[in-house]
Amino acid sequence: MPTRRTFIGTIGAAIGATGFATAVSGQTSNGSSQRNGATSAADPTDWPRFKFDSGNTGYNPAGTAPQTAPETLWTAENGLYGDQTQDPCVAGGLVYDARQSANDQTPGVWAFDAESGEEVWSAELTQTPRTIVAADGSLHVATGMRLIKLDAETGERLGQRLTADEIDATPPVVAPPAVADGTLYVLNNDRNTITAVDVESYDQLWQTDRNVDETPPAVAGGSVFFESDHRVAELDATDGSEQRVFEFDLVTAPVVSDGVLYAATEGALDAYDLDSGDRIWRYVSDEVRRYYPTSPVVDDDRVYVSDSHPNTPLVALDAATGSVEWRFTDDAACGRRDWEPGVARVGDLLVAANSKGTFYGIDPSSGEMRWRYHTDAVDPWSSRTLVDFAVADGHIYAQFHGENGTYDEIHAIGVAEGSE
Repeated sequence: MPTRRTFIGTIGAAIGATGFATAVSGQTSNGSSQRNGATSAADPTDWPRFKFDSGNTGYNPAGTAPQTAPETLWTAENGLYGDQTQDPCVAGGLVYDARQSANDQTPGVWAFDAESGEEVWSAELTQTPRTIVAADGSLHVATGMRLIKLDAETGERLGQRLTADEIDATPPVVAPPAVADGTLYVLNNDRNTITAVDVESYDQLWQTDRNVDETPPAVAGGSVFFESDHRVAELDATDGSEQRVFEFDLVTAPVVSDGVLYAATEGALDAYDLDSGDRIWRYVSDEVRRYYPTSPVVDDDRVYVSDSHPNTPLVALDAATGSVEWRFTDDAACGRRDWEPGVARVGDLLVAANSKGTFYGIDPSSGEMRWRYHTDAVDPWSSRTLVDFAVADGHIYAQFHGENGTYDEIHAIGVAEGSE
């Protein structure tokens, strides 16, 4: 029986034979064995970074999610007008969140107990933290002007290069850094650089001048993939040398899984084979043609994508061919169908949510809804919206953004003990 890898290669060859043009410039020196390497793994009970792993797949195959209709277990206020740009960071039984400097608040990072919601520690900073990444027992916090390393258990600053005067390698950081194999990859869209930083020492390993945008980079198979001038640039992860550029208008974070690059453009989703550079398939439909699709989530068999238009369903595509397997929408949501925060594939469940705080447990094979839960954080006319969410150790941790005087909040959502 042919493997998915063999099937993808066959499809790519067939597309090339029919004149389906690739959109790649430049050549690569990396071998196929390196390209097909896996993304950097994370602890299955955590959600340590943007979209869970270094490939931005949003897929945690060994994780657990609520199996029946959940409820809100605890909430924590984290200040007015928050400025965190990613899903909450969860690692080692703690939930980490950022608080910005506004309305006489002191900016910093807060750690909450994942089970109880009690505050465990807080670390004040001089600048507003934008993103938080957990790796190797430390937190790597990107502010508007700094990259700061904290002890994940205590919040203590680590190392000798973590004061505002001593590290200025990455201003301003707005996208979550990628981390893989002991290296942080940080985009700086002010200086137009991408910098590789050693996780332990914070020494700069290499830096490359490139126009960069605000979407998070992906690292897989010995390469770094990131948005540059709305294209996807590929660099060698060890030295920053350019490998090639994928020429299309990227609008979301690149995703790399099993040797395939998935990239959402305006109104379409493309899949590229990284061995050949050929485009394998393109998905375009009436539902997404005029709008920006969300960053896709990719598991072993399917790609899940939607967009920010309220009436567009969540779509599951065959990862090898791009054909539609199922569509999901909730007609009973009554105006709360904006899918912008996206989806996560955790264990045997697909967890989806819209910006107005409705969460869904969906069977990834059939698209059938197993449960639906609407939080009390948002009503249809509320100014508070869901920014993003993480799924870790059977719970959903949702970051809600408040406006017009309402507080930002984290909600822990799960099945109460003894209820499942």
